[in-house]
Amino acid sequence: YFAVTGQKRMQVFEDFGEGYSAEHSYYIEDSNLTNDKIRAEIICREKTAGIRLDPAEEPCLVRVEAVTYCGRRLTGEQLGQVVVTNGTVLEDGEDAAARTGMPTVLFEDADPNINIRLDALDRLDQTGQPDSAGREGGGKTDVVTGAMSGGMLVIEARIARLSAQMLADIRAKMTTGRKRHWFR
Repeated sequence: YFAVTGQKRMQVFEDFGEGYSAEHSYYIEDSNLTNDKIRAEIICREKTAGIRLDPAEEPCLVRVEAVTYCGRRLTGEQLGQVVVTNGTVLEDGEDAAARTGMPTVLFEDADPNINIRLDALDRLDQTGQPDSAGREGGGKTDVVTGAMSGGMLVIEARIARLSAQMLADIRAKMTTGRKRHWFR
């Protein structure tokens, strides 16, 4: 029971401008909606520069399905500018990328993390890029204006936890040059 319960929690780290630390972290229990779907609802306090989500404590594949901040869904292009990860972003087929613009990431170690820079959303605000609804003048929208002023961050993803053998098989297939399509 406890081994399964441990798999159903994610760790969240908050950065208030001084980097991530265990002191500013907590766990979200029962974050699995199903065996392969996870959802993290994170209340970002004022002055939160970034959020780091550790979706598991083992090697895994994660397919980001949606990231919403302050009620607005971020586009794949926006995510590409504000998300940093310690995993390998996989090619997922042109049709899938065109459909969602969301990445699939392979995490090969026991410390996978997805880092969303809220302060980078503020920098996007200064560029006047279109907002998530495609409107010009991103600086006048709720999504990016004052991103560090707090709000709800929701991350939805699919996850496949990998055994040592599964990870070895994936590595072998990646080196042969064959494209694999995950989470289809």
